[in-house]
Amino acid sequence: MKKLLLTFSIGVLFLTLTSSCERCIECSYTYTPYGSTQDSTIHVAQECGNKQDRQTYENEVRAEASLVGGEVTCDN
Repeated sequence: MKKLLLTFSIGVLFLTLTSSCERCIECSYTYTPYGSTQDSTIHVAQECGNKQDRQTYENEVRAEASLVGGEVTCDN
């Protein structure tokens, strides 16, 4: 009975810890401003949430970067 209770307790603890953890993504893009010889890097605020929210965020950053010919880097 003790083994069953211990196993159940560990399972509940594991589910609680893993379900409360949100994944986050942070993107930046680098571009060369008009008339400049140096690159500029724009760091965009971190986004946490489900996979769809993170994908939407990344697509928005890519669209913003494409307006200035930037190269996007994202870290999960």
